[in-house]
Amino acid sequence: MSPLEQHFLTLVRSGLREQPAEDFPQVLPLPHWQAILDMARKQTVTGLVFRGVGLLPDEVQVPDNIMFSLMMEAERIKRQSALVSETAAEVCARFEAAGLHPVVLKGPEVARLYPDPSLRESGDIDLYYSPEEFEKACAVVRAEGRSLAPASDGSVHYDWNGIDIDQHRQYFDLHTRKGLPPVPSAEATLLMLSVHILKHCMGAGIGLRQFCDMAAAYRSVPYDREKLLACYKATGTAHWNRLLAAFLERYLGAATPYSAGDPVSPVTGAGEPLPDPAGLLAFVLAGGNFGHHDAAREKVLKEGGLRRKTDTLLRFLRRLPFSLRYAPREWLGELAALARGNLRPE
Repeated sequence: MSPLEQHFLTLVRSGLREQPAEDFPQVLPLPHWQAILDMARKQTVTGLVFRGVGLLPDEVQVPDNIMFSLMMEAERIKRQSALVSETAAEVCARFEAAGLHPVVLKGPEVARLYPDPSLRESGDIDLYYSPEEFEKACAVVRAEGRSLAPASDGSVHYDWNGIDIDQHRQYFDLHTRKGLPPVPSAEATLLMLSVHILKHCMGAGIGLRQFCDMAAAYRSVPYDREKLLACYKATGTAHWNRLLAAFLERYLGAATPYSAGDPVSPVTGAGEPLPDPAGLLAFVLAGGNFGHHDAAREKVLKEGGLRRKTDTLLRFLRRLPFSLRYAPREWLGELAALARGNLRPE
């Protein structure tokens, strides 16, 4: 890891934990600060970097133009976060008035777990409905005069206040149905967030923000450790969650259920040495938010259509060594889903 990456992660970690950074250089050249700001934008963690900079000791010299840029972006993030939260509340109230029970996934719900929820960047809103309520919710959307756009995974999208609503049929993005915890529960929340990261690691890419979400959740969600680890094992995601825990502990300073020094458990593997997350960090930093900042991916996203879907499948295949090592069961299920959906013309 380069010094630039170390300084960037130090600021993210500081903002996430609300603790002043230790051993941060008093003086960094302006190009170095500009590179940190660029990384923050690509990883959609500018709010956390802004907070981390605010916690730096007085003797650390932050260039005025960098501080101004951070302040402006932090205000933008706060306005967008407020709009997303207000829209989520409005949408849920509308569906609840129709007798439905929407569950907000990720986004504004995860933001509540942060020290300052307003600094967590938010984009769309993910809603989950039980199988019995999914089509009823679609009928409510149509009654509002809104257009529904189907996705290849069975979800639907629609616009509300300029915010994209992604309505899901499944709470867990998993192909297995074994060992799933009850919804809602703390263990369900953590498994859902973990698998969301895994699926994007198996494909086009994932940004640091989702790892920050997981770190915040481990800190704030009152889960049962043994139940959670048993759930990871039963769903075939234990090996992945050990790698994820290594990443969170090393780079974000997070406490995880795989804490070092615990007795080794023959059932869950807790207490065993965790794998090296350096390769995962390189993958995250190279692609940025959902892989959108990989140069080749940026070009494909602009073209859209079948070209984008083909590129998604090729990237999924290139991640085969990672997927077979950490989640072989999910890789096979995801391959079948991509073959069914992502290569259909739009």
